[in-house]
Amino acid sequence: MLSCGYRDLCRHASAGVTLIEAMVVIAILAVVTALAAPSFSTMIMNNRVRTAADGIMAGLQLARAEAIRRNSNVSFTLTPGAGWTVASVLPAATIQTRSANEGGTGLQVASLNNQNSVAFTSTGTAASYDPANTLTRVTIQPAAGVSGDSLRITIFAGGQIRLCNMAITTENDPRRC
Repeated sequence: MLSCGYRDLCRHASAGVTLIEAMVVIAILAVVTALAAPSFSTMIMNNRVRTAADGIMAGLQLARAEAIRRNSNVSFTLTPGAGWTVASVLPAATIQTRSANEGGTGLQVASLNNQNSVAFTSTGTAASYDPANTLTRVTIQPAAGVSGDSLRITIFAGGQIRLCNMAITTENDPRRC
């Protein structure tokens, strides 16, 4: 037994971490990281899809609000990707734009019947509402072969705008399409 009068002068040989212990901890961290990586990539893609959908929703809501505020027609035009432009119809003037780069990469943004524009009237309704000729539905999803959520934005004739998740099938879930 070792006896010392001062604690600082007596050190035991096992006061540190051995190389074997450090290697075991590193190996465990590597395995946990490898198992978590696929769910992190899915989570990142879901966030990109949500960001793009929220951006398009914000543009649609801005167009409707500006139409009511200005008491005149205001259009929303979806540009390739997740970009958009909100503009007053008469006189023609751009109110706000968003580039497709702000919504994220690796996304597919498609509209029903390849329509890209809708106008809102001074009462907030969709002007000349016709699903064949007006933007009525936008689908945002990950690129082909990438897993993640698919979201849909629906524009109704009365001017309401709704975002839903296409993967949800529970009957009473308000996020269901």
